[in-house]
Amino acid sequence: MQRLLSLLFLFSFFCAAPTFVPVYPFADDSAQRLLASGDSLLISHDFKQAKKNFEEVLRHDAHSLPALRALSRVAKATFDWGDVKKWNRRILQDSPEDLEANLNLGIAFRETGKFKSLLLRSKDFGKAEWQFDLVMAIDSSYSDVLMQRAFLERRRDHWRQALDWGHRQLRKRPDLAQAQVDIYNLYRLYLVHASRAEKSTLFANVGEDWVRYLEGENLRRQGKLAEAEDIFGTLLAGGKNSVKIPAYLALVRLLVQQGKEPAASEFYWTAVAAIRTPADALFFFNDAKYLFKDSELDTFDSAGLAAKGDFIRAFWRRRELVPAAESSFRLVEHYRRLIKAEKDYWFDGVRSRVNNPDRVQYLRFPRFYALNQEFNDKGLIFIRHGEPDDLARTAGEFVATNESWLYHQREDRPKLIFHFMIARFATGNNWRLTPSIENREMLSDRLGWDHSISNVYLAKSTGELSSNLLRMAEASSEMVEIAMQSDYHTWDKKTEALTVPYHVANFRGEGGRTRLEVFFSTPLAPLASAQSDSIEFGSAVLSTGFEEVGRIFKREELDPPRSAHVFGDQFILAHSFELEPELYNLSFFVRQKEYRRLGGENFEVSVPSFDRSTLAASDLVLASAINPAGAAGPFRRGDLEVVPNPAAEFTLNQAIHVYYEIYNLSRDAEGETSVETIHELVQLKKKRRGLGKLFGFGGKKKSVSLRDERSGTSRDMIEYVSFDVSGLEAGLYQLRVTVNDLVEARSIEKSVDLHLVTK
Repeated sequence: MQRLLSLLFLFSFFCAAPTFVPVYPFADDSAQRLLASGDSLLISHDFKQAKKNFEEVLRHDAHSLPALRALSRVAKATFDWGDVKKWNRRILQDSPEDLEANLNLGIAFRETGKFKSLLLRSKDFGKAEWQFDLVMAIDSSYSDVLMQRAFLERRRDHWRQALDWGHRQLRKRPDLAQAQVDIYNLYRLYLVHASRAEKSTLFANVGEDWVRYLEGENLRRQGKLAEAEDIFGTLLAGGKNSVKIPAYLALVRLLVQQGKEPAASEFYWTAVAAIRTPADALFFFNDAKYLFKDSELDTFDSAGLAAKGDFIRAFWRRRELVPAAESSFRLVEHYRRLIKAEKDYWFDGVRSRVNNPDRVQYLRFPRFYALNQEFNDKGLIFIRHGEPDDLARTAGEFVATNESWLYHQREDRPKLIFHFMIARFATGNNWRLTPSIENREMLSDRLGWDHSISNVYLAKSTGELSSNLLRMAEASSEMVEIAMQSDYHTWDKKTEALTVPYHVANFRGEGGRTRLEVFFSTPLAPLASAQSDSIEFGSAVLSTGFEEVGRIFKREELDPPRSAHVFGDQFILAHSFELEPELYNLSFFVRQKEYRRLGGENFEVSVPSFDRSTLAASDLVLASAINPAGAAGPFRRGDLEVVPNPAAEFTLNQAIHVYYEIYNLSRDAEGETSVETIHELVQLKKKRRGLGKLFGFGGKKKSVSLRDERSGTSRDMIEYVSFDVSGLEAGLYQLRVTVNDLVEARSIEKSVDLHLVTK
């Protein structure tokens, strides 16, 4: 009651007394320039230099409100709550009713209080409550003051009170997008911390959509998936718009738990298409924030609502290994990891210096690291990189709780090693990264992982030990930096890699566009043992910004005698896309789902322009057969059937066929064209043997050449040629084609490599 009377007195004083907000002129134009420069530095996250600029302004004018506010923003961005208190108290000396300063001061007391002992914590929390109540007494609709009050109750472990304050915020300011995500996060915490009886009481209030959502999440986490699915489906059908995106994302988790990968992907992308408000976009960010890079944070924060949807699509396509597949493998794997992290790596407690095993804070983390408030460091590494390839724990009476993870080097990732500990004063599941380990028992259990570990273990003196520990810390710091700016997909260990050779060729398209064709194949033998299984295949073209330009996805039952894609012992595919000439990302795959077989490639491809005024030729397509076309099929080109050979491998008793197109031949005065084509098959490497190797003679390269000259009236030509290679020997060859326009003496060359084998 005393506090309420005091607040009412202050409020009446502010209302009755004439409000005077002092405005202090800048000493000169340099102060204005320093402010503008500081703002730019703050936007670019150069907090150290920004702080210097704003402090310099205060030397011009000790009461500069813009400088004091800016210094408060710097302190909040760097979690320097002592400075937040200092700068906002300076503001309140001149303007005691300043709402922003009072709110910031309350936040600062709450954040410092959570690190303190029980008595001191209660004192700081009381001061935070005073500041929040003061702001509410003046204007309860100011900013997100009610939600900040909710966070205070969350730190007091008053979960129902926290939810009540959160709902008051939503009712008062439904326009605050972040508040809608905040109430979602408070419900997640309530689900973890509330007793079964408390949750049962809450769930009885079935009229509230958020409560229904929470009940569904509770059932999902208990494995009661059918009951949970019914609740989420009901919310999607008739719930408030504010809860629909969370319901969609909960269904994604549920479907992943059920092993329904295509449905999970479909629900996710349906949800992305349903983004209508800034809060909707933030829900997607909330699920993906653990993978963000700092540069992606900046892009997302600055994007408008429509651009945020595009960003989310590009975010996942950039990480997707198989963009053409029906399921988004990387997306599904992310949610699979989130589900496991919710179970095994949850920690929403206080992370402080006292409970940090990295005492001197040797490790440095990017800005996104602070966004993670739900998982310990093991969870964050797991979400980004998956299960480790090896794991070590050391038990012992005098050994700290520890665990180390090893990720072997891969083609797309260096070797990574992470050391985790629960520090002496830590509680619960508070696993933290640490840069080095010194205990010999722990070192012994990790020998062979890395030379930095071995060097510490084998150190002969105190000086050598200190030096080697420093090197280990440096190596750990580098690995943590790599880990926090990357994330990697991992396949099920039972997944079998399919060999999928490919070839890409460009042809002139319609309307100034280029027809990009990709040919890929896989040996039939690995698939033959599963003739009852279906096979999936597809390809996709993405822009350099990872927007989808074209996509082909198909599934067919694997029945070699009837499949149009089977030729000899190969399953062959040919896909084409009409594209504007520029740089693209091309992806293709072949998958036998039931038997966990998968193969494909992702790479950049430059699509050229075919100028209609200049002699040009398509790329060369190696073919296993070129015949007159019969019925329509996947390899038909006009009147021809051209069966591609993406592996570019031919036997010596097999003819080599090549197909290509010539464009823009010149006509003479009579309107005729005249062209010469020269085809050469030349061995690229020929080993010298015997005396020839010693004295530099012998080792003559094998070759075959064909020359043809013809006339006509068309400026464009279709060319296909066959080579008899029975007189050659096995090895690597290059097929070179020279086209000479005899009317205007212009030439163009194309080439492709191939292998001749004896089998």
